[in-house]
Amino acid sequence: MSKESEVKVPDIGDFSDVPVIEILVSVGDTIAAEDPLVTLESDKATMDVPAPFAGTVKSIDVAVGDTVSEGSVIMHVDADGDTAGDEKQADESPKQEQEKSPGGGGGGGVVDVKVPDIGDFSDVPVIE
Repeated sequence: MSKESEVKVPDIGDFSDVPVIEILVSVGDTIAAEDPLVTLESDKATMDVPAPFAGTVKSIDVAVGDTVSEGSVIMHVDADGDTAGDEKQADESPKQEQEKSPGGGGGGGVVDVKVPDIGDFSDVPVIE
């Protein structure tokens, strides 16, 4: 079942009114989760906004040169499947893995963690 959902700008730090410099998809395009949708450029970095779920682009609500902030709607997507269920499942997966691991969930289990698209950067240090 598909459901039209808004795609909003995620947390982009302390930035607001960040210009859209490129739109990477068109109406009618089929997208996968984590596909880059638009590129934003602050005074310190260029960043792609990834798709939070898979689906088909129904409308694009921004244009090159528009400014956006966290929570701004950038497009509407006809989502594949139940996106709320997918997000809930993703949130619960590590916890469920711990509960299922031998010894009561005190570690030892392996959880895959994906690094989101961070633009043209490589070899970025991990800080705790």
